[in-house]
Amino acid sequence: MRKVVINTLICLVCTAIIFYLHFAVYDGMLLQEPFFTGSICAVCIVFALRSNIDDQTYTTQWNYPTAFLRIRLYQLLWCTIAVSIPVILITEPYHFEYWFALTCIVVIALISKLHLKTVPAVSVTVMVTMLITMGVFLLVVHPISTSNAEKLVEQAGYTDLYRFKMEFSGTFWTTLPDDTGIGCTMPEEKDLLGYYGFRAYKDSEKYCVIVSAARGQIEVQEKQGE
Repeated sequence: MRKVVINTLICLVCTAIIFYLHFAVYDGMLLQEPFFTGSICAVCIVFALRSNIDDQTYTTQWNYPTAFLRIRLYQLLWCTIAVSIPVILITEPYHFEYWFALTCIVVIALISKLHLKTVPAVSVTVMVTMLITMGVFLLVVHPISTSNAEKLVEQAGYTDLYRFKMEFSGTFWTTLPDDTGIGCTMPEEKDLLGYYGFRAYKDSEKYCVIVSAARGQIEVQEKQGE
């Protein structure tokens, strides 16, 4: 029972950290598929709560199919996944879920190759792998957080900032909660991670300021009312 509680707590803590980073620190820009990631976390938590697994460990004695064709199909599947995901990482480097899928393949391959007798519960392995992958993802991609984006705009001489949600499009326009409109022309090169939008003031003039999350720089500074 003790291991069940520990495994469940590990899964809950990993889930909390991942979604805190996604929603609070990066304003919903970290995960491209939050529902997919949340579903994996929920399944892991449910499995961690189960107590019908001896000692909350599993044995990595992989039972490969005996039929020749099934073995070849199994090998083809793993080769296809192992080759396609690195290609996707090159074309979609800001998609965290692809990073996670690749890491899971590596972890499963290592467990099988090293013939480990016992490893942590499956749910714990998946959640810890996801958290470590996110750490590596943040170190490599190094996106700018919401607070650092605000500081960047303030350092450019803007005051009275108000952050608003936005989507990439050629010409952006939205209505703020005070019923005033704000818009600008977006840069031609799309930021694959997303943008932070700010209504800001400089010299008593209202501006639309757009910060690139991936590049960590101000992309647009457009005066309003012109």
